[in-house]
Amino acid sequence: MECGIHNGPDPERLRAAKPRRTYGRLAEIAMSDGPVNVRDLAVGTRIVLVNGAEAEIVSNPNDGVWIFARYLTAPGDPVLVGQEEMIFAQDVAELRR
Repeated sequence: MECGIHNGPDPERLRAAKPRRTYGRLAEIAMSDGPVNVRDLAVGTRIVLVNGAEAEIVSNPNDGVWIFARYLTAPGDPVLVGQEEMIFAQDVAELRR
């Protein structure tokens, strides 16, 4: 159903719709330091992803979009542990100290 005001989707229907992608622990992760700027992250820094996995940065092209990291833990997919992968900046939830 379209909204007569904007000729787009009804905002109430959009709010009631289920999200297409869920991150499991996203709501549980406290980001006390605010958003993580991936441009500042050095090789060897440990990060926690929105899905609860922990990874260590192996390369950072400093583009602010991607980093390369090795999985240290992966609660949702244990096969990932030890593998290196490109990680999208928005998937970084917090720094592990």
